Amino acid sequence: MSEATKGLESIVAVTFEARGDQTEVTLRHSGVPDDDMGRQHKEGWTWVLSMLAERFVPHNA
Repeated sequence: MSEATKGLESIVAVTFEARGDQTEVTLRHSGVPDDDMGRQHKEGWTWVLSMLAERFVPHNA
């Protein structure tokens, strides 16, 4: 629940699937209002997942 969901509960489901030596992450966020605030969740989750990916991508020394 958040201000962006107008106090309503929403559900976040995340799955991780092996793809060779990589992992495919799928995130589904349901129960988000179809308005500007609700649609901003896509940008937020995209940022969060990019930070997560950056953390786990091997960096050459």
